[in-house]
Parts: sequence; C-alpha cells; structure tokens
Amino acid sequence: MEKFSDIFVDCTSDGTKIPKDEYLEFGKNIIIDQGNNSIAGYTNNADGLYTDVPALIFGDHTRIIKYVDRPFFLGADGVKLLKSKKDGANYKYLYYALKNAKIPDTGYNRHFKWLKEIQIQYPDITRQKQIVTILDKLSSSIEKRKKELGYFDTLIKARFVEMFGDEKNSKKWQLKNIEDIADVQVGVVIKPAQYYTDEINGIKAFRSLNIAEGYIKDLDWVYFSEEGHKKNSKSILKENDILIVRSGTPGVSCVVPKEYDGCNAIDIIIAHPDFSRVNSHYVCAFTNMPHGKNQIKEGTGGAAQQHFNVGKYNKMKIMLPPLELQKDFADFIVQINKSKVAVQKALDETQKLFDSLMQEYFG
Repeated sequence: MEKFSDIFVDCTSDGTKIPKDEYLEFGKNIIIDQGNNSIAGYTNNADGLYTDVPALIFGDHTRIIKYVDRPFFLGADGVKLLKSKKDGANYKYLYYALKNAKIPDTGYNRHFKWLKEIQIQYPDITRQKQIVTILDKLSSSIEKRKKELGYFDTLIKARFVEMFGDEKNSKKWQLKNIEDIADVQVGVVIKPAQYYTDEINGIKAFRSLNIAEGYIKDLDWVYFSEEGHKKNSKSILKENDILIVRSGTPGVSCVVPKEYDGCNAIDIIIAHPDFSRVNSHYVCAFTNMPHGKNQIKEGTGGAAQQHFNVGKYNKMKIMLPPLELQKDFADFIVQINKSKVAVQKALDETQKLFDSLMQEYFG
C-alpha cells in the first residue's frame, strides 16, 4: 500500500483553463472538466494545450475521476490535473485504483484533501499491466452491451413513432385517461420489510430497481413470506400487468411476463389494463416514450427525490389506436425484448464480475 500523496502531484497550474461560456460543440481540441461527460466540450485554441499525457483528472466537487490519453485543455474551476511522481507509471492502473476509492461527500471543493490521504495498492509494474488488461476487457464488454441495449431502445422508439405518430398525436388518435383503460393501484408501501424472508421460503417482490424500460432486471430481489404475501393479496401481480416506477426514475415501465405471475410488488404503481381496449406492451411503451414521459415529468414532485403517484398516472392522457395495431406492435416488442433480456443478463453478469475484481484488486 502507498499513500496517494506519495504517488501523485497536483499539476493543475500547468493546464490552461477554458471558461465554461467558451466551450464549443465542435472544435480542434477537447476540454475536460469535472462533469459526468468524458469530454465536456471543444475549443479551437492551441496555446496552452496540455500534451503530457496520459493524465488523470479529478473533480474536487463531483469526485469523478477521468483517464485522459490525448492532448486537452482543462475546463471550469474545481478540476484537478494529476500526474504521477513515479517513472513509467501505469496511469490506467492508477485510474482504476482511484475509481475504487471511497471518498466521503464532504462538500464543495473539499474532496481533494481526502484523496491525498487514501492508501492505494501498488504492486510491481508487471502485475499492474495484468490487472489493467483484465479490467479493460471487462470495461469494453460492458460498454459494448450498453450500446446494444441502446440500439434496441432506438429501434423500439422508431417503430412506435412510425406506427402511432409523435407525442403531439400527429395521427389524431382518440385520447383517453389511463384510468379509462386500466385499474391502477400501488404496491406495498407501509413497512414492507416486515414481510421479508429468504429466497428459499419466499415469493419474489418487485421493487423499482427490478424495473427497466420495457423489461425486467433479474437481480437484487427481495422475498415476501407466504403469510406476508397473503396479507398483501391486493398487490399480487398477474401476467401482462404493467409496473411503473414511482420514485427516483418515475415513469420507467415494464410488463409482467408469465414467469413472474404471482409475484408481489413494493412501492411501485401497478396497472391492470382493460384488454378489450388496450395491449399491455403498447401502454408500457407509451409510458416509456416521450408521449408519456413528458406528462410524467409535469406530474412529478419533490426537489431531492422525483416522485410520481397513482392519481397523476390515472390522469395521464394516452392515445387509443385500434387494438389490432397495438397487437402488431406488441408482437414486435416481444421479439425485441427477448434479445434485450439476454443482453441485459450478460451485462449484469459482466458488471458483477468487474465489481468483484475491483474489490479484489483494490480492496
């Protein structure tokens, strides 16, 4: 183990900073700041370009660490440019080590002092290269599968607009409230943990983290006891019910597949469609599309935690195209979702392995 301050030096003064209001959408050189995006913006400036790469960038406010391997300019205040004191340092290894660091949230621009005190595993350079090779392969696989999921989502959205029109109801379908085409309720809200048991003796209970746009996230389940399940019989799910997230990412929706018939639900909205008027996959897609999302955004409350309730969902306007057309779309969705589930499962497994190895290598 070695102390961070014995490995790195702060070279922020060596990098020329570009003010936020001078960021360009396109340009000759990249700008790196402490935001979430890997590249914050572009500039046509050349004087002061930082060329001593690779380097690491640390957001003193955001606690985000970035690996940069091409010449760049620094962006807005609060960003730190880090260089190793050690000759022949493997910056990608150091990047992974710092990504694994647990830096407490101490407030604006105060995190660097904590970072300097962190202890880092620092094996010989050969072992560092081995670790980087493994983690890079897993990272590449994770990004590839995320792109695949993005492709499926784009395909679904394009097909939806092609068949049903845009969110302004460009095809002039009849409009109805959700409450006109579905019975809506909420899952268990009051102290759901009192009903928990283990997997062997329990029944799966959906939470918001099990719901993705159009499919189930098959991980991190909780389980109700038989007694707790019976006490909450009103929230027992049936095949083709629609599940809608209430808090955090309100409006994210999926349809209950046959294999989850009989499960329960915790603090999520449950819609039981009138199948003589709507198809579950159509209603789910409408909710996930801008058609529903824009309405949900208007109906959310809570500054810190976005929240959406049953009453707001009941009043959401939904286009009502012919049922046969909805079923055609549903057939398309079912086929796409088979591929999405397979990719998501592979992504979850790869991410789990990556997280496990990060813990093994860096503690």
